[in-house]
Amino acid sequence: MTKKNLKKAADWKAVKKLAKGLAARRPGDTFLAIVLDGAIRVGRDAKNPIRGNLLGAACREALTHLLHVMAPDREVRACQWFVQAEDTETVTRAQRADYIARGGLSSTYVEKTLGLSRKEYVRPLNRAIALLNKLTHVKPDTVVDKHKPVVALAQDIFEAMGTLLDAADDCRKAVAEALREAIDEQVMDRMISETIAELDELSTHTFIDEIQVEDISVVEIGPEQIHLEVEGVVYVTLQYGSGSDVRRGDGATMDDSYPFEATVIVSSIDPEKFEEVREPRVDNRSFYE
Repeated sequence: MTKKNLKKAADWKAVKKLAKGLAARRPGDTFLAIVLDGAIRVGRDAKNPIRGNLLGAACREALTHLLHVMAPDREVRACQWFVQAEDTETVTRAQRADYIARGGLSSTYVEKTLGLSRKEYVRPLNRAIALLNKLTHVKPDTVVDKHKPVVALAQDIFEAMGTLLDAADDCRKAVAEALREAIDEQVMDRMISETIAELDELSTHTFIDEIQVEDISVVEIGPEQIHLEVEGVVYVTLQYGSGSDVRRGDGATMDDSYPFEATVIVSSIDPEKFEEVREPRVDNRSFYE
């Protein structure tokens, strides 16, 4: 293989890596994986005089699919920030991108509280869409068949899609961090205000001393609610016998700790408003080992 062909192979290897990364971030989305693979195959076909245009058409379908699947009309329209665009009756691509990145969170909360900017993901997406629309309509002045422009096109589009998914990840991480302290308090309040069966069965009296939240993940940011999964450790004192039994030496106490999980639901409109902390699930198997 000549140096030129080796360089071309290396270029497409980088593009395939981007496509593989996108598909991996959308497990179960076989359509996206198929279209990305097809786009690369047609883009690599040097004998096809409009390979760049066909790659662009495939990429546009992949991007459209991603926007519609991750931002359905009904959910986007249900967001407090949604305003119908005057020049169309549909949900715009920019609005879908907004929903994918921030769900029902307001622009003020995203920009001022979380410190994120929508420009970082909307601008690359808009540029990609404009380019794809131009290439899809094949005309004498829009034909793309040379190696470098075709590779550059694939890289730009795949990177724009990745930037959108990155924005969604960044927003979810920022939400989890912003709510960490409040979640700690809410979960603790729930644990001490109600009997947790997995802890209650361990002793005559089980006292919760403290909890330590170790991980918070945002499962979903919807139009009205944010669902978070919390993992942590609960520290307890196990008392056997009554308080008077312990004082007389007829009872006993011991300290222990157990991992727990909890589901927390807050408002997308006002993330500081906690709507529900579902009963924490404590793993007490170590007690019986």
